[in-house]
Amino acid sequence: MKSKKTQTPDVEQNSFGLVASGIAGAWEVALDETVEGTQRWFAQIEGPTCYIYFQVRHPRVIEEMAKFLRRHLCQDKCLQGSTPSPDHSEEIELSHLGGSIVSLIWDEETNQRCFILMSGKGEFRSRLSIERSDLQELTDALEQMRDELSEEGVLR
Repeated sequence: MKSKKTQTPDVEQNSFGLVASGIAGAWEVALDETVEGTQRWFAQIEGPTCYIYFQVRHPRVIEEMAKFLRRHLCQDKCLQGSTPSPDHSEEIELSHLGGSIVSLIWDEETNQRCFILMSGKGEFRSRLSIERSDLQELTDALEQMRDELSEEGVLR
């Protein structure tokens, strides 16, 4: 694990350490972990037009995101000669803490984008749209981070 300590004012003034990161094109993703107190994980996704930082239940969420995006980007051509994933869902939940939920949703209508949907208490909803032209870079950055997490033994 890397020893970088950061302070994030939005998250209770805890100290965080960078666990893994990935960069591809205009996209940067990172996974932070609390370095004291209760172990908690936070994902950070930054692209050319968006930034989102949220708590995740486990680093395995990064692997799930990469698989989800790769499956939708590849469609059938990547699955030739291999067994397709039995999960054909169009949505995965990335975080569900308190009254807030963060999900990754594939746009079934156009098949050319996905959304990061954030919902909170009451009727609050926010949706970030990521177009297919950016999804390859985001997926590559997530796969870099997944590989780093595997090398460090975090995904065992």
